[in-house]
Amino acid sequence: MPLAPTTPPTAARVRQRLSGAVAAMVSAAVPPFLVAVLAVQIDRDVGFSTVQLGGGVAAYFFVSALGSPWAGRLVGRYGAARPLRVATLGCTVGLLSVAAAPAGWTVVVSLALLGAANAASQPAATHVITGIELARTRATAFGLVQSSIPATTLLAGVVLAAFQDGSWRLAVVLVAALTLAAQLPLTWVRDTADGVATPATAGPGDGGGIEEDRGRSFVGLMAATGFFVSLASTCLPSFLVVTGLLYGLSPTVVAAVQIAGSLTSILVRVVAASTGASMSGAGNVAGVVLLASAGALGFGLLSTGNDAAFVAGALLAYGCGWGWSGLFNLSVTRARPHRAAASTGVTQGGIFLGGSVGPLAFAAVVHGAGTQLAWALAATAALVAAACALGARHQWTRPRGLVHRLGEEPT
Repeated sequence: MPLAPTTPPTAARVRQRLSGAVAAMVSAAVPPFLVAVLAVQIDRDVGFSTVQLGGGVAAYFFVSALGSPWAGRLVGRYGAARPLRVATLGCTVGLLSVAAAPAGWTVVVSLALLGAANAASQPAATHVITGIELARTRATAFGLVQSSIPATTLLAGVVLAAFQDGSWRLAVVLVAALTLAAQLPLTWVRDTADGVATPATAGPGDGGGIEEDRGRSFVGLMAATGFFVSLASTCLPSFLVVTGLLYGLSPTVVAAVQIAGSLTSILVRVVAASTGASMSGAGNVAGVVLLASAGALGFGLLSTGNDAAFVAGALLAYGCGWGWSGLFNLSVTRARPHRAAASTGVTQGGIFLGGSVGPLAFAAVVHGAGTQLAWALAATAALVAAACALGARHQWTRPRGLVHRLGEEPT
């Protein structure tokens, strides 16, 4: 049965629920990036090749892609609270299984199972945000929640710096303990369903969202955008550390770059989403185009093999090539405000599928042709994403049909 309407929450309750969504997102997003920065230590202990790293990250995102549309429909009908709690608990169990892994293939299997938790957490967190009344607060919340993902790479960078000569198993156990602690703020999340106590998410010039007959095309193009930009950006936290070490940088320098890049991505996600509140929905999509294009330049700099270009490219790729998601999700929910969880479930499916293909393709190119060509292909994928986003924007901005312009009902 659909859930009953609720009264609008207070500002304090909004902050509490948002903290729960962020805690769940960090818990669900951290496993592949944590494994990526500890890959060298894991390899020394139990054997964990670059191919296994790529396969494990790919499996995580592939399972996420399969589960995301289904999870989006489920959350849209029944609410976000239980999926967030179960997903976070699954993250704790999955990380403990990584810490106990006797061989590299066990890490790969654990990452695949952790993808199910990620599939549930993304649309559920989006659902929590769409219940926020104030437009700017809601837009900023998209940036904050999506910042939980680069926050995981920030955490991973700290782990790399602290445990580069220590036990990788202890590092994973400590992160697992943090995901268990995330259950506390989740007690503040309450269930509502799409269309129930959920405000209109339209902004200036949106007119309540995109026309229904264009909605599916828009969502499809945004899913394609998410696929290609995620194909590129997921390689960044997964392989930046390995690339920096191959280029001859010290683990301390690489960890510093990882931390600085993560902070840059967090800043861009929050600022871009917050600024998007005063723009039209089509303007939000245009912002995604610009970020993906600038990110392509960053990925290109990573392909040069130069130390200074590596640092600049990492910051630009993290900031723009991986800073688009808050604005991306804001634009999707503004396009289809009454189907926010279901629509973002589809677009997240595209993002997760790109995250699955990207690490496998990157690892394959590295094995066959080297790291520099792999980053060059990532830059190309980001440019394709920008082109897909342009197509999605056209769906929103092209003139309406004659009947709609005249305000008449079709006969």
